[in-house]
Amino acid sequence: MSRDKGIQVVSVDLNYADAMKLAAQLNDRMEQLGHAAGDWAALDLGFELPANWPTDKDSLPTLPQLTVMAYKLGMRLVINGLDLYPQTKTKTK
Repeated sequence: MSRDKGIQVVSVDLNYADAMKLAAQLNDRMEQLGHAAGDWAALDLGFELPANWPTDKDSLPTLPQLTVMAYKLGMRLVINGLDLYPQTKTKTK
């Protein structure tokens, strides 16, 4: 069985309200730890978040990125729901 390397196996799919809730939880924790809310550079994450996150559905952090954020902020990442779908091939140039 061959796998298309262009297919993302795990994706984070949040509606607007849940994305805003996630951002609020992260920002609240940052402030609790003495960081400015949204100062992601202060956490030395190893990646940058897009400027339009969390309001843009296409700019949500990946599961590995969320895991790093949770670790750096001393939080737990709890997944409340999971869905599995057949993979669809994407066209690459």
